[in-house]
Formats: sequence, C-alpha cells, structure tokens
Amino acid sequence: MKTMYHLFFIGLLLCFCESCHTATSRPSPSETKTVQSSSIEKLKSYTDDGKLTYEGQKVNGQKSGTWTYYFEDGSPFKIATYKADELEGPWTLFHPNGTLRTKGAHKNDRPYGTWHYYLDNNSLKYVKEYDDNGRSGLWQGYYDKGPLHYEERYQNNKPHGLWTTYYANGQIYTQGAMVEGKKEGQWIIYDDKGDLLKKTTFKKGILQAN
Repeated sequence: MKTMYHLFFIGLLLCFCESCHTATSRPSPSETKTVQSSSIEKLKSYTDDGKLTYEGQKVNGQKSGTWTYYFEDGSPFKIATYKADELEGPWTLFHPNGTLRTKGAHKNDRPYGTWHYYLDNNSLKYVKEYDDNGRSGLWQGYYDKGPLHYEERYQNNKPHGLWTTYYANGQIYTQGAMVEGKKEGQWIIYDDKGDLLKKTTFKKGILQAN
C-alpha cells in the first residue's frame, strides 16, 4: 500500500514539474520565435492589440539578413539589412504616407556609397556620399520646391573642395573653397541677379584683412 502511495505521489510531482516548465518556456505574447535550426531563429514582434511591429531573423543569436519595421497601419517604416548584428547592405526608410524617405546602404555598420533623401511628396531633398572614411565626394541639398540649394565637397570626412550655395532662382549666392575643413582663398557673395556684393579672403579658416 505504501509503495502505491509513493508511486502516486511521484506521478503528481512529475506532472506539476512538467506544467511549470511549459509555462515558463513559452515566448512572450509580444514576440514569437520560429526555430528553423539550432542556429537560425525567425522573429516577429506584435503590439498588445496584435499589430506586427517588426520581423527578422537571428543567426547564432545575432541579427542577420533583412529586418522590416512597420507603422501602426501595417505599412513598412524601415527595411534594414544586417550581418552579425551590424548594418550591412541596403537600408530604406519610408514616410507615413508610404513614399520613400531615405535610401542608402551600410558597410561595417556605417553609411556607405550614395544616399538619397526625399520629402513626402517625392521631391529630392539631399544627395550624400560616403566612403570608408566617412563623408566623401559631392553633397547636394535642394529647396523644398525643387531647385538646387547648395553643393558641398568632402574628403576624408572633412569639407574639402569647392562649396557653392544658390538662390532659389538658380543664381549663385556664395562660393569658395574648403581645405581640410577650413575656408581657404577667396570667397564671393552675389545678389540674386548675379551681381557681385562682396569678396573676402581666408587662410586656414581665418579671415584676412583686405
């Protein structure tokens, strides 16, 4: 009789332990995981009312491949590409109305190559260049209604080369050279009709007496 009682008690204890393990091993209601293999996990995250907020995958516990993030209405907010938990590859951002906001790429977790930035009416706002050292090449900015606003040049992440700003009518406003981040030589200011207003001279960023 005692032996049967002990067996019954042990059976109850095992059932209780199994139920505890099941309860504690469930994923959070806000995030689901699908394990495809010992090294790959597919993840999705939801709001309390069941709206998808992001989805992506991890390889060996690190973000990998395409990750997509969503607005509350379910439209994409951001699409990013990862490799070993670092940004690597295409990167896209959207406005709430669904139009493209930013498009570029990353290399070694840093911006790389040509990046385009847009207003929510699809108008181009900025074009920027990056290389392994940071800012590089020609950068351009546009007025909200479309015309070119400025042109800047960079080298080794510093302003370097001809810099020009424009009036909305296309006339040059200011123009001069930058050398390793400092104004150098003659800088000129024009009015919106193209007539000369002022000339100044700089040496290593210091204004020189006329």
